Amino acid sequence: MRITLKAFGFLIGGFVLASVLFAQEKVETKPFRSLNDAIQEKGGWQWQKNALAKLFAAERASLRGRFEKELWVYVDQKPERHYLSALFLSSDHYLNNAEARPFLALVLLQQGMYICEENKDKQSRLLHIRMLVTAALVSQEQNVSLLASRYKNRANDLTSKDGYLKGGWPAMSKEDKETFEAIK
Repeated sequence: MRITLKAFGFLIGGFVLASVLFAQEKVETKPFRSLNDAIQEKGGWQWQKNALAKLFAAERASLRGRFEKELWVYVDQKPERHYLSALFLSSDHYLNNAEARPFLALVLLQQGMYICEENKDKQSRLLHIRMLVTAALVSQEQNVSLLASRYKNRANDLTSKDGYLKGGWPAMSKEDKETFEAIK
């Protein structure tokens, strides 16, 4: 059987084209890449949280059933990621029409607090206070009053012992302040 040079060229071209198409199907963007890129580009998590929350919501929507698994990979041992992910999962202000996941937020906050307690540097201590206050509010909203009280008391105890830690308190709306103060 004799193959002409032209037929051989078409055969090779077909293999190359099939390889390229197959490779394109295999390429997936890394989960939370757009969020990470925005954070790095703007110099950290303090950049407009509304914009970051929209990127987070887009990742959540695109990952669907894989969201929680990929979220745990993303947050890793980075407490800032735990905190803002929890905020984006529990705060009406940041949900972008997605369903709230307050109990996932509480688990993220708890793990983030543990990491902060282990680190003991100033930034971790401030973030720990922010997480305690946020966890108290989320717990209270979910009618888990005992847990809310525990978080509130811990935040108050730590800040009463070290005035520097008052700088870790998150900005709160009037409603959130009232909710926090009402926690027994």
